[in-house]
Amino acid sequence: MRALDGVSLTVPQGQSLAVTGRSGSGKSTLLNLAAGIDVPTSGQIWIEGTELSRLSDDVLTRLRRDRIGVIYQFFNLISTLTVRENVALPAELAGRPAAAARAAADRLIDEVDLGARRDARPHALSGGEMQRAAIARALAIAPALVLADEPDRQPGLALGRPGAGAAAGGGGAARRHGGAGDAQPRGRRRARAWSSSTTAAWWTIGR
Repeated sequence: MRALDGVSLTVPQGQSLAVTGRSGSGKSTLLNLAAGIDVPTSGQIWIEGTELSRLSDDVLTRLRRDRIGVIYQFFNLISTLTVRENVALPAELAGRPAAAARAAADRLIDEVDLGARRDARPHALSGGEMQRAAIARALAIAPALVLADEPDRQPGLALGRPGAGAAAGGGGAARRHGGAGDAQPRGRRRARAWSSSTTAAWWTIGR
């Protein structure tokens, strides 16, 4: 069975895209391909002028680490780390000083209204709080592309329903953040990407 067949699309810098479809129609597969997590059997995927299939595993890993933010359907927070440590982790893995990474994480945590929970571990969070932590973590590296799988599955987070506010620019905490806040160099445009059980959408961030 083919999850995707004959898909061709372009998301210009600073633009957004929504993809709708029933459960099992391939939306998450499309997001995983765009994130470089899955490899297509044919065709090409380009991000910021780089074709992903030509990259070695090490280079692709660095590109995902430094240029792509992913908000996973089940959040994938590390259970032994606090919210602050989870959010700071991508920047620390990218080689930023721990103090700077954690200071930037604190700003992001405040912007997604989790300031009172920054020292909590995932098991102590509600579903909506875990999702907000995952959003902050995805934005911690000031990515070129943000992909989110089912961001509206938690009713406690006002992201804006796809097809209403999300495709036009998102909502809630992610919209207030605008992409990467103070952690991102001045003059760079922002973007996001969402997916729900019926909708997937991407935002690219261009310079």
